[in-house]
Amino acid sequence: MLLESTTINGLRTLEFLQSLPISLKTLSLKDTNLSQGTFFNSSTLEELHLDNTSLPINFLQNIGALLALKVLSVAECDLHGTTLPAQGWCELKNLKQLDLAGNNLGGSLPDCLGNLSSLQLLDVSGNQFTGNIASSSLTNLVSLEFLLLSNNLFEVPISMKPFMNHSSLKFFFSKNNKLVTEPAAFDNLIPKFQLVFFSLSKTTEALNVEIPDFLYNQYDLRVLDLSHNNITGLFPSWLLKNNTRLEELYLSENSFVGTLQLLDHPYPNMIELDISNNNMIGQIPKDICLIFQNIEDLSMAKNRFTGYIPSCLGNISSLEILDLSNNQLSTVKLEQLTTIWFLKLSNNNLGGKIPISTFNSSNLVFLYLGGNNF
Repeated sequence: MLLESTTINGLRTLEFLQSLPISLKTLSLKDTNLSQGTFFNSSTLEELHLDNTSLPINFLQNIGALLALKVLSVAECDLHGTTLPAQGWCELKNLKQLDLAGNNLGGSLPDCLGNLSSLQLLDVSGNQFTGNIASSSLTNLVSLEFLLLSNNLFEVPISMKPFMNHSSLKFFFSKNNKLVTEPAAFDNLIPKFQLVFFSLSKTTEALNVEIPDFLYNQYDLRVLDLSHNNITGLFPSWLLKNNTRLEELYLSENSFVGTLQLLDHPYPNMIELDISNNNMIGQIPKDICLIFQNIEDLSMAKNRFTGYIPSCLGNISSLEILDLSNNQLSTVKLEQLTTIWFLKLSNNNLGGKIPISTFNSSNLVFLYLGGNNF
């Protein structure tokens, strides 16, 4: 049943719902005003969607009667109060999906959250939650498949030690939290999970650490984002070797050094690679076009790459964005790259005459060549 994008008097709505001759299983009241009354009781309701809805101040305390509930989504509801109550919603033992994103809730996650043992998806992003997740109730939720923690004040261990026994975990998203290290005793732990999506980016207090050890045991990644973390060491070519289905790799704003070592093996699934703003040196591998045959976005700006720009990049029909700016590149056949939609080569050591054919391209929309010797 859908009653979305309306202004509803809470008490009258509840009277209406309770008078229905059918047993509701799904109810959506998104974008409504339900600021009055106590929520109705139902022994059959399994899904409740209240995103962007004005709710009564005691909503979470009084929802515990919906014992059959499996999905509860109350994102962007401006839930009143600074902390999550430790009663009511914690009684929903059958809950599989819980979305509390964007409510500006604070404090630590209540211990009773650990009672929701059937929970498969938890989204608490966009709040002000605090505390080290290693000592939180999240460690008890071993059925989790999707965990979204971004834009909070959490302390997130780079080792992923709290989740080593979460064998179902596939999707982990933590952006704009605080990254912390664990004692050496937790190094080289082998997790039971195989992640598909892992983002630990833009930490509020970047550490001078190497890439997390647990990633050596991951073989099924599609998306990996470790950007903006000041991670040190060589470019992790082993990530490509281990994860042959990798589609997106984001390693920008770190401190990777050395040359770009790529394995002699094509990765047809890779569509986006960003290693910009590191300390990498040497030439761009001449076989990069054979390895990333279907790449769409290649960003290698703000490094110290030298030598020539492979002309074969213009033969990759899927390539739309190429950013090699702010390097020390010295040679380019510009007319060979005009198949690209966005081409940024500014602030290098490139020179010579700009071919007239460059400006006759039907594909090229953005071209940046400043700070060179043309």
